[in-house]
Amino acid sequence: MEQLGLFYLRYMDVVVLAASRWKLRKAARVVNQTLDGLQLEKHPGKTFIGKIERGFDFLGYHFRPGRLAVAQKTVEGFVSRAIQLYEQKPGETFDSSRLGTYVHRWFRWVRAGLPLGALCLDPG
Repeated sequence: MEQLGLFYLRYMDVVVLAASRWKLRKAARVVNQTLDGLQLEKHPGKTFIGKIERGFDFLGYHFRPGRLAVAQKTVEGFVSRAIQLYEQKPGETFDSSRLGTYVHRWFRWVRAGLPLGALCLDPG
């Protein structure tokens, strides 16, 4: 790609769940070696290594043992974007507005990732 004068960037997410600290360390070593070989770096603000009981955010959801919720950061982003859309055309009919379409699609996305009938917005 570089020879063609092009720039290519790929984003990826990795989740490793391990039953023991030893297995986790071994998996972390393999992931780190693989990323180094590909000349990729982990984002320090998006890397979590710790006990699952503390919970973790992944793909817009917050995971904890026995509980799945929408991540707080996801809700904050939704509210921020909804305010922007409203301010662009205040007073516009909700059903036909970009804001209405955004809200409808966002809630459809949220419900698709949660168990049937469960809509939990994680308070933190």
